[in-house]
Amino acid sequence: MKTTLMAAGSGGHLMQLKLLSSTGAIPASEIIWITDQTPQSESLLAGENVTYLPHRAPRDIIGVLKNAWSARRLVDRQVEHIYSTGAGIALSLYIPAAVKRVPMTYIESATRATRLSLTGRVINLLPFIERRVQHEQLANERWSFRGSVFDQFTGAKTVADTRDVNSIFVSLGANQHVGFRPLIERILEITPPSVDVYFQYGPTDVRDLSIQGKATMTWQEVHERSRAADVVITHAGTGSILTTLLASKIPIIVPRSGATGQHVDEHQSDLAAYAQSVGLAIAISADQLDWSHVLQAAAMELRKSRVDDELE
Repeated sequence: MKTTLMAAGSGGHLMQLKLLSSTGAIPASEIIWITDQTPQSESLLAGENVTYLPHRAPRDIIGVLKNAWSARRLVDRQVEHIYSTGAGIALSLYIPAAVKRVPMTYIESATRATRLSLTGRVINLLPFIERRVQHEQLANERWSFRGSVFDQFTGAKTVADTRDVNSIFVSLGANQHVGFRPLIERILEITPPSVDVYFQYGPTDVRDLSIQGKATMTWQEVHERSRAADVVITHAGTGSILTTLLASKIPIIVPRSGATGQHVDEHQSDLAAYAQSVGLAIAISADQLDWSHVLQAAAMELRKSRVDDELE
């Protein structure tokens, strides 16, 4: 039987590919997933046919080549098509795909609202690959636009003048390489002592902070925490935003900044601005976040979601 390979780095890249697959945006029959092994990827792909490759840091060229060597055995005559939403793992799969002439489609992450990622810019130079973007303004003769993973959701509606806030869930991404302590400190500063706050804090050093939470969580844990909380505050990672929307919550998005070393560039600010413009988030910087934003988010709900229960 012919198979389709779905390749993406864990976190937001994998979340997007999973959603695109589950909503029929990617036609596939027998699927083999290729990603790196984390609590989130294990839970998101529970019950699926999965091959794990080692996690590679952003812009790790040697790591990309090592994973390409490992992936060569997965790309054979039975593979009908390869789809990838990035990041470096897309380049790892491209090499054996090009050698064996297996059709491959690269879908640029929805995180990239104004400019291609480094992976996308490399893909732009390569032959024998179909290229897609998820924001129409990036489409051109080389890149087609066929919609976005965010199309599954319709913007916010205000359902109450005010709502009590008793609990907040904070998701800072499990796949990040640097912490986001300024946001944690700001949340602790503005939140009344009576409110329960639970943090998924990633690599942030929190040893001297009196907080509830843990560094990494499974996808199901994040989803359940998001559903149960009155308000969700998250960094502007695609996976964190999508998980919040799947929980029917409008998130408060606080983007990481490349200028302060919290990310490789300013793409999180671009995504946060986009999500706010289509009514899917409240976007604010860490230093400007205050309690009024929390109360605003608590009074809002997602108007509509076309995503089924497959991920839950």
